[in-house]
Amino acid sequence: MAAPTNQTDPKLSSPLAVSDATIVQSFVDSMTSQEKRSLQWELQSFVIRHASHHRPVALVSSGGTAADLEVHSVRCLENFSTGTRGAIAVEEFLRRGYAVVHLWRTGSASPYGRLVSQGIGLQAPNHGITMASLGKLFNTGDLEEDQEDQLVQSVLNDAHKNDPWLSDAKFATPRNNTTSTSNNNNNNNNNNKVGGGVVTPKQSNAQKRAKDPLSGSNSLHLYRRIANSETIRTALQERQAALEDGRILTIPFRSVEEYLAKLQLSSQALRDNQALAIFFLAAAVSDFYIPPSLRSTHKIQSGGGMHKTKDYGIMTLRLSPVPKVMGLIRSTWAPDAFVCSFKLETDRDILRKKAESAVEKYGCHMVIGNLLETRHSQVWILCPSDLQSHIHATATETVQQWPMQEISKPKSSENDALEAMIMDHVVQAHFEYISASSGGSFDKSGTAAALKAHQELDRKRKEMEREAFWKKMKDHALEWAGVALGAALSYMVSAALRRRMNT
Repeated sequence: MAAPTNQTDPKLSSPLAVSDATIVQSFVDSMTSQEKRSLQWELQSFVIRHASHHRPVALVSSGGTAADLEVHSVRCLENFSTGTRGAIAVEEFLRRGYAVVHLWRTGSASPYGRLVSQGIGLQAPNHGITMASLGKLFNTGDLEEDQEDQLVQSVLNDAHKNDPWLSDAKFATPRNNTTSTSNNNNNNNNNNKVGGGVVTPKQSNAQKRAKDPLSGSNSLHLYRRIANSETIRTALQERQAALEDGRILTIPFRSVEEYLAKLQLSSQALRDNQALAIFFLAAAVSDFYIPPSLRSTHKIQSGGGMHKTKDYGIMTLRLSPVPKVMGLIRSTWAPDAFVCSFKLETDRDILRKKAESAVEKYGCHMVIGNLLETRHSQVWILCPSDLQSHIHATATETVQQWPMQEISKPKSSENDALEAMIMDHVVQAHFEYISASSGGSFDKSGTAAALKAHQELDRKRKEMEREAFWKKMKDHALEWAGVALGAALSYMVSAALRRRMNT
């Protein structure tokens, strides 16, 4: 697939960009060799498998990053994000046939799992399960409606044994047993007398089970609204289909350094996918952090911590700007991919300017903006009216003339309706981008570029196959060496014992 590339922005090759690239590379270098090698292997295997089928691949980031204040971190600055928008985006991409690399903040909303959180009434999908929500997940009997249902069902079950109208004839109570049953009831009533002859009602088995459904049973049962939820059932089926097809690769992160390092490795793995790759960067990334070399080694003490002034014990933190990587994605890591970024502001005019700035500085193809107060019901999408002309640099409109389309969730719609509407615009724009790229990039070398990318992917595939073969041979060699060593030691011990016995 041919790859469109925008004209190079001088700012992308500025000393600041080089410095950012060096800093992010240092984050990559700080990963252990085993972790780095394992992640690169997973990414290459995933990307090559789907590139061979010309399947589009989306890189989705979600959740917020943490900026640690110490080397052995106790305190950190959090960019809070539930990760819901990114989690829904993963589901929507999978639903539309994409393969997805999901950079997921540990503990944030997860695809499909968020629906269970929603079903048990959690206020946010990344909130922990509360004592109250346990009763909405498992059939514990502590909910009034749950108790009523269980009581009715238990009474019906007991009635089946005694009422011929509610059960088969073989379960009906013979009429000649009426007297003995009556006598037994009288005896039971006499046995229930306490103290001064007050009769206490004896609870039936049905009432006991209604009060304590977990007693006498070793099995747990899901709450009926969860077990019978068609939404969760459908989500589980979609999840299973994505896993069976191998179309989802989840990469967890926590700190901003970890996020940027894994984003670089993921982006570089997608480079040869060219226009078939799309970046949907919904993570809330920290703007400031303390570089690892400037952090306190251990916990900052309240009595005399870092940068603490003498006045009133106030502590001042000196924060450095986090490297900007959007320009690195567009210029170096994956220059031919479609890039969609996000902006969150509190004023619409500022939002428009920030979105335009992202396009001018980094070459984003689309910017999705939202305001803090209305982010769950309304967004604005900044995208050129004629994407194909923009790609081939024949458009006359400037970014200031780009339309900023407003998308609002219908009042009567479900919570996920807005996200589905956003994804419709994103996927449509991406396919227009793919279509435009098939005619060649600015230098009209579309066919040559596609052939080169295909050859590179084929080379990587063969290299991975060779590596896997020799790894397997090495494992077998070590296994046989262990067997041979064990046999040799056994023989030596046996020979030594025989010599000792002969002497």
